[in-house]
Amino acid sequence: MQNPVTEKDYPVESSWILKIPVSFSIVTVFICIFMGVILLPISFTTSEGGLVFLITIGIILVTMISIGLLSTVIAFLSRDNFHYSVENEFVIFHQGILSKQQKNLPYGVIQDVIVNQDIADRLFGLASLIIENASFGGGQVYGRKQAAALIGFVGNVAVIPGLTVENAEKLKGIFLSKMREFTNADDRGGL
Repeated sequence: MQNPVTEKDYPVESSWILKIPVSFSIVTVFICIFMGVILLPISFTTSEGGLVFLITIGIILVTMISIGLLSTVIAFLSRDNFHYSVENEFVIFHQGILSKQQKNLPYGVIQDVIVNQDIADRLFGLASLIIENASFGGGQVYGRKQAAALIGFVGNVAVIPGLTVENAEKLKGIFLSKMREFTNADDRGGL
């Protein structure tokens, strides 16, 4: 038996965690600009308008910064508690910060393996590997856009985010090769 491929071989890059505060910063700037455009004319019509304007923008900034920091901490903990192993007969996923979960995904139920890059991924030179399966675990079906925001597995998808584009393509090739091996073994009458 050959050594399994794991997150040590194709790691979730540390820069993946930076996607969250950068994304929240961009959203916060746009929300503040939008609210500024709406509230600025109102602030000049009353004597307390300037104060209302500053308080509103301050509340938005504090809220968005808090959400961004909390999301960054969760992403860091999620990355540190996410592990995968590409074995001979299936891929094993381990995840969970407070509640630990494991999923063994046989290659025979994998329907598609996709390398996905959203705008933030492109900024950081990253990609996500999305593995869609036919098992529909728990009855939940996730689309590719929903799945791209995940780390680990939920419903009918498993996602390995924060890979370099090169590593994502290599890992995709490994999965496709394993799927072909499994399909060929089934065609010959079993493993």
